[in-house]
Amino acid sequence: MSNTNKPDSFDRNHIVLLAVHNTLRRSLHQSIINCDKTYVPDKKTLRNFLGFVDAAMQHLHNHHTNEDVIYFPVLAQHGIKIDHLDADHHALIPKMKEIDAVVKVDKRAFDNLEYNTFDFVSLKTNLEKLRDILLPHLDQEEREHAPDILRASGMSAQELDNVLGGIVKAEQKLDPTISLPIIYYHLDEKEIKEFWEPTIPAVVRVGLFSMFACWNSGFWEFSYAKAKKP
Repeated sequence: MSNTNKPDSFDRNHIVLLAVHNTLRRSLHQSIINCDKTYVPDKKTLRNFLGFVDAAMQHLHNHHTNEDVIYFPVLAQHGIKIDHLDADHHALIPKMKEIDAVVKVDKRAFDNLEYNTFDFVSLKTNLEKLRDILLPHLDQEEREHAPDILRASGMSAQELDNVLGGIVKAEQKLDPTISLPIIYYHLDEKEIKEFWEPTIPAVVRVGLFSMFACWNSGFWEFSYAKAKKP
């Protein structure tokens, strides 16, 4: 990081990248470890668990859409290769569709769902397959988009600021009862201070977030912040 107290645009971009990637890692991990009758003991809890997994998948989908539409084109303009990362995005799509087929269909037809026959093993297997592609992808992206690499590419600070601004605008169009809690409840204290507080307006953080989080409060019992499971 630069010698000033306040991170420059390149360091700021990396802070955001790491924090968001960690929310993806942690929400997927929570989805996997909780995909068991031990932690989902009845139909009411299953409804909340499926809602949580659905929120995690929405978060991943939105993140990659923002990269494909807003971030990656700027990288490509400065000679930073993205083909392999784009290929990973495409490889993740069928895995996410398999998970969505379970989560979304079961949400729509939940009243007819039989808890005793719900296939936790199949859902967990698909989540693990997704993890096996996603985690190396996130690690690689963090290495290849480090601040010094972006500076050396000739990219300007303003271009990076515009990327972040575009992503913030895209996120503002999402359902805040899902998009904000799935991020906040998967941040650690350092990330809340360095990413959440500088990025999310105070009126949302202080005034509205608690209302948004209450809307689907049962979902977040499975989250990194609230779950008591390891």
